Amino acid sequence: MNTLTKRIKAMAHHCDTSDVIIGEYWRGYTQKTFIEVDLFGEDIFSDKFFFATTFGAGSLRSKPSAHKGLFEKYVDPLLWKAFSPKMPSAIRNSFLSNVLFPRLTGRLARRNKDGLGYKFFDFFVNCYYALLKDEINRYGLETVSQASTNDVDIEEENGKNFLFSYVTLRHFANFLRIVSMVDCRGKVVLEIGSGIGELARIFMTTNVSKKYILCDIPPALAFAEKHILENMDASRVSLFDPNRTGVDLDSDHDLFFITPDQLTLVPHFDVGVNIYSFGEMTLDIVTSYVKKLKGIGFSDFVTINQRIGKSGNTDYFGEKEYREIFSPEFHAKSLHSVGGRGLPLIFDDLPGVDGYQAIYFTNNSLSTDKESPAQN
Repeated sequence: MNTLTKRIKAMAHHCDTSDVIIGEYWRGYTQKTFIEVDLFGEDIFSDKFFFATTFGAGSLRSKPSAHKGLFEKYVDPLLWKAFSPKMPSAIRNSFLSNVLFPRLTGRLARRNKDGLGYKFFDFFVNCYYALLKDEINRYGLETVSQASTNDVDIEEENGKNFLFSYVTLRHFANFLRIVSMVDCRGKVVLEIGSGIGELARIFMTTNVSKKYILCDIPPALAFAEKHILENMDASRVSLFDPNRTGVDLDSDHDLFFITPDQLTLVPHFDVGVNIYSFGEMTLDIVTSYVKKLKGIGFSDFVTINQRIGKSGNTDYFGEKEYREIFSPEFHAKSLHSVGGRGLPLIFDDLPGVDGYQAIYFTNNSLSTDKESPAQN
């Protein structure tokens, strides 16, 4: 058993014995990940590790694998949208459907390394970078140390070429949305559902937030540990500890890894964040999270999630339910459409549009929000 597998299983055992509720949506992924980590070892950035690529990891040993991400994003969902709901959960979460099928389709896609799909992806990421370039330079954003499946060559006007990940750009765009709504400078940020930790890396390496707390379940929390340790000084990081007795925000540690049951150990935080993963939970679990956070006390919270519900989750909820969960202490100060039918929307909130929505909740008595929260 390799180190990563041990880390994931230790976290899973802790969650099981601490009565952490993990929704059905994630249980299948967890089972699949145990198989993949055992098969492919420590290198979660290997292009063989399909699950890791969903978090934007993956090796660039075969550069055309960027086409794989495009293929899986647009073709696989069309196939599984028709068949997956008719399949029993045990089959849908099986090794066959979650490991073999995606990997085979990915290999087929990589054969067309000079195909239209890859060229479109390359062009799209270059355009995305061009749109964010001024802000990237302003904040001094750097890409991750590991090459990614989603990396492409960024072609500058001066002829300089370098690699930048689409996933880093996507997280950076969310970072910009958050800091445009709430002033995070010198604040303690707590993220529920931190994924691989890329948003945390961006907040901390751009020196915007003072401290950052990552709260998640395995296997994502183990991936985040590995990702952060490979991109930041280990002395700044307080790793997950099943015997943790507190979160010392006065210590030299800047990042803290905790599981949901350890939220009660957090003395305070200023800004809460959830990107995409509330939509993967049941409404009861989301309500439980917010209740725990209210018990700690905070001033602002930003959620970027789907309006109606996420495919694969049996619970469908959106703006109405979020308002109810955060009330009466909080109210929605601003709402913005983030995406609709695959296209980003940069305008104000558009009611009835299917896609993602950013909601900024604030507590008037504690809010850190300012008139112009421009961050430097």
